[in-house]
Amino acid sequence: MAVSARYPVIELLCGALFVVVVVFQMPFELDRIILLWVLTVLLLALSVIDFEFRHFQNGLVLVLYGMAGVLAWLDQRSIIPILIAVAAVFSIGLCLRVLGQFLEKKPGLAWGDIKLGMALAIPIPMAQLLTFLIVFGFITLVLTIWVGLGKGKRHFPLGLALCAGAFAALL
Repeated sequence: MAVSARYPVIELLCGALFVVVVVFQMPFELDRIILLWVLTVLLLALSVIDFEFRHFQNGLVLVLYGMAGVLAWLDQRSIIPILIAVAAVFSIGLCLRVLGQFLEKKPGLAWGDIKLGMALAIPIPMAQLLTFLIVFGFITLVLTIWVGLGKGKRHFPLGLALCAGAFAALL
């Protein structure tokens, strides 16, 4: 039985992301590195699942909420900025969903993307929101071009852009 090329590619990508986490977490804080490694695995899994199956596993998103809370606690983030960030992401996601419905007659943002965005807002410090938005925007632009080249036959994996933006912001 042949092994699909995607398996070693995903394993190599995960290993490379683990190295990136260690490099960007100098000096070493082992507890934070371990949490970021677990978060990396979750973000990678959610990205691949969104890309292949066009939805998120609620169980994985729930685990992400827990890990995001632990990381926010470890970073000693205050609850008020976290609640503001989560509410802002929900509001923006809802607006994009309605705008897509108005412009394209289909929701602009799926509920899974909104739930994922809300979970990702928990551990990201306010000072890193710009990094999150830049990476998210760039990858969304690339995905928009990719979907456009496929003449609309491709799925738009927005979860991948959300996860990449969060990963960059958390480093």
